[in-house]
Amino acid sequence: MDIDQRLLGYKEVKETLNLAAANYVASLYYLERNFVEGVLLDIGSTTTDIIPFRHGEKLYAKNDLDRMLAGQLLYHGCLRTPLSAIACEINFRGGRIKPASEFFAITADIYNILGEIGNYSCETPDGRDKNHVESMQRVARMLCSDFDELGEDEIVKLCEAFREVQIDSIKYNVKRVMEDFKIDRVFLAGIGDFLGRRVCSRLKVEFKLLKEVTEVYNNLPCLGLAEALNDEGD
Repeated sequence: MDIDQRLLGYKEVKETLNLAAANYVASLYYLERNFVEGVLLDIGSTTTDIIPFRHGEKLYAKNDLDRMLAGQLLYHGCLRTPLSAIACEINFRGGRIKPASEFFAITADIYNILGEIGNYSCETPDGRDKNHVESMQRVARMLCSDFDELGEDEIVKLCEAFREVQIDSIKYNVKRVMEDFKIDRVFLAGIGDFLGRRVCSRLKVEFKLLKEVTEVYNNLPCLGLAEALNDEGD
């Protein structure tokens, strides 16, 4: 399936760029035919997709640059993203502080500490363990400190501050996309759907968790392709 949701045979493929990184297009095919319209908010390990869909229309931007410009692609997720890429400044001890611009900790560390995720697949920045204490040590390094100097309570507050910045970024762009296309409901997918629930709650918008709608929500592109093949057969 290409960027325009056309099923192509091998010999029909002329522009390979129209096929690159286009799994989301197949996902939208499934959503359009089952839910008519909405915004797909898919928060993964590295990126966040905020993709508008409406049956019979092509609302989505068609390459990553245009998607980023339209607020439909954010290059941060809930596991692999360096914390230095999340926030230039955060609230801490009643003031504002600039975290270190180093690869000391990742979003998996803060969501591990906050109890939002369990075991995760990506490597840690320092090559050490993925347990609670090691995650705290890495997050403390973002303020050029360590666990003993900050203590658990302050490190948890630090994690909450980073989470707030990430939620605000996603919330701003979800609101923007919804307003751009006059859509009033969101469909949540991805391992970061716990962030999506917070975003929708703050925006006071209707949302559905795709994992509660279909048992194979992790394979939305495959469902979309299956529907497209079935439609083509009809």
